[in-house]
Amino acid sequence: MTKSREITTVFGVKWSVPAVSDIIIALSIFTIILIITVLVLRYYYKLKKKRAHIYQLFLFRSKHLGLSNYQIKILKSIAASMRINDPSKLLQNPKLFESGIANFIQFLNNQEEIEESLSSIYKDIVIIYEKLYHSVPFRRPLNTIMDIEENQLFFFSSENSNIFLGKLINKKNSILSIKLFSNNKDLTVLYKHLQIDVYLWRNGDAEYSFKSYITDIYKGIVDINIPEYFVKGKEVRHSDVDVILECSIIEASESVEVEGVDNEVNDEKEDIDSIILKLNIDEAVVRSTKALNYHKDYYLNFILNSFRITVLSRILTKRKVQGDTIIYYTLRFIEMSDAAGEVLTKYMLEHY
Repeated sequence: MTKSREITTVFGVKWSVPAVSDIIIALSIFTIILIITVLVLRYYYKLKKKRAHIYQLFLFRSKHLGLSNYQIKILKSIAASMRINDPSKLLQNPKLFESGIANFIQFLNNQEEIEESLSSIYKDIVIIYEKLYHSVPFRRPLNTIMDIEENQLFFFSSENSNIFLGKLINKKNSILSIKLFSNNKDLTVLYKHLQIDVYLWRNGDAEYSFKSYITDIYKGIVDINIPEYFVKGKEVRHSDVDVILECSIIEASESVEVEGVDNEVNDEKEDIDSIILKLNIDEAVVRSTKALNYHKDYYLNFILNSFRITVLSRILTKRKVQGDTIIYYTLRFIEMSDAAGEVLTKYMLEHY
């Protein structure tokens, strides 16, 4: 190995001059460090780009399923509480989502959220679950609470100001059994005959609420009484079915009520021949060549599955293409017979 020589600086200090081999070794070490740094940075930016792509894909899928920005944030928080880097894994795995709910609720309890805030969050968790795993455009409305399907999520608030979230696991003998997403130690505030207010949201139908009371508590499960009455709240917007159905529109007389398919109408009113272009359980989009009065209600008559339907309707919107004589109306259904409702519901279920 070549020995290094020394030189004397202007300050009288001797300074070793590195040999060629020492320079080569130093440059090699520096080059290796530089290469490793470049590789680490490239990996970091590649990973960052991949995570951004995963998140964008998650946003796209969540928006496609109808989640709001607030609901997407809740879903991200649930994924974070489970240390899941890709929240998209929750979109098609209800069991994973349910295990995440328990972790997230424990996190909320540790934050000592106020009752109003918890109610809002729990309500959105119920809606998220429905939109992800019960993604149907239409569902038959409830006739009784007993019609609720298993795996439906609920949240309820008790008269002692506690809120719990759970899933329906059984219904029998006028009792709903709900598995709560809470630790057993948190259930000590619950007891038999405790009065509760229950909320649920059904995708493709509406939100519902009812009052009940606890009949039993065991192993993280509460049994509640099925009430005779419930409140149907805000309806979920139903998807339209594209159709081409001939129909007639006639102004309704104030004295006329819909009691069956053969409704009496005022013979002096003009019968307007039109075409239904879009149809759902609540509304119809109609193409007409004659103007309708916004301040009037109208009977919409059409045939569906060989059944003559007459439904009392009210104008919601009007659209006219410039330079055209065609007018498009959205008519909201106000009243129809039970038989007509059954036929329309069956048609929607078959054609969604």
